[in-house]
Amino acid sequence: MKRVVLLIIPILLLGIFFLTIGAEKVEVGVKAGYWAEYEGVLKTYDPADSTNFEIQTMIIKIEIIEVQKVNIIFNVTYSYPDGTNNVRTMKGELGQSNFEGFVIPANLIIGDTFKEEENSYTIIGTEEQKICQETRQVVYANIIPMQGMKAYWDKTTGIITESIRETDLVFYNLKMADTNIW
Repeated sequence: MKRVVLLIIPILLLGIFFLTIGAEKVEVGVKAGYWAEYEGVLKTYDPADSTNFEIQTMIIKIEIIEVQKVNIIFNVTYSYPDGTNNVRTMKGELGQSNFEGFVIPANLIIGDTFKEEENSYTIIGTEEQKICQETRQVVYANIIPMQGMKAYWDKTTGIITESIRETDLVFYNLKMADTNIW
């Protein structure tokens, strides 16, 4: 019983910390009408023969529909080479809901943590990158639950600019190709 109490206290303190400190830090950088388009590549390798692989390509478009304080609604459209499309609507509270990393709080700095439902991610670096003909400041994090994925977001808006995952069996890359944001 004593161990359970000792485990619960730090969890409660962390929860209070994120509710008080984290709530003040959540800054929304996207606006209704913003959109970004990405080129995606998924390359999967045969575990028995690494020279045998399958490549899937797709275009993904994010369209911000509505922003009210820290609540966001946006559509994600997945378009495949065979002409099929899959549209998903994501909505919820930025820094709390699962937006699959597409949009995070804006203006994060190294050491800042943000949440997506039960997962927390910490910004580990910043750098300048050329994205859609513009030089932008980006922040990045390792997405541990995604087995080594590294994701980059535009610092000012919090919108994803690129994500990369490379293992022995999978190579995944999503990279911004066009946008009306800048």
